[in-house]
Amino acid sequence: MAIRFNKRLKIAPGVKLNISKSGISTTVGAKGASVNFGKKGAHLNAGLPGTGLSSRTKISGGSGSDTGQVSPLFAYVVLGLLVLGLIIWIL
Repeated sequence: MAIRFNKRLKIAPGVKLNISKSGISTTVGAKGASVNFGKKGAHLNAGLPGTGLSSRTKISGGSGSDTGQVSPLFAYVVLGLLVLGLIIWIL
């Protein structure tokens, strides 16, 4: 049986530091839309909170892998969700 370790620390509103056995990463964004930066590259995460539906797309390289291509429409949708989440959080 494998033992896993994962700890998530809130640094600021919308910014989390993720610590695990395999390394450290940072997540920026609100529920439903975020970007994660770690040793495996940057990933764009989008989802509908409470539904279990989500999508994860690689947007930049990392160790030993090809850079993923993101369609401009997907990038704009995720950016819009991030901005909307930020506005809702501020209000």
